[in-house]
Amino acid sequence: MRNKIYYYRFIIIFFVFAAFVPAQRKVDFSRLDYYQGKV
Repeated sequence: MRNKIYYYRFIIIFFVFAAFVPAQRKVDFSRLDYYQGKV
C-alpha cells in the first residue's frame, strides 16, 4: 500500500512537471516574439 502511494505521487509530480515546462517555454517564446515585434 505504501509503495503504491509513492508510485502515484511520482506520477503526479511527473505530469505536473511535464505540463509546466512546455508552458514556461511557450511564455518565453511569446516574450521573444513580443520583443522582436516591438523592435
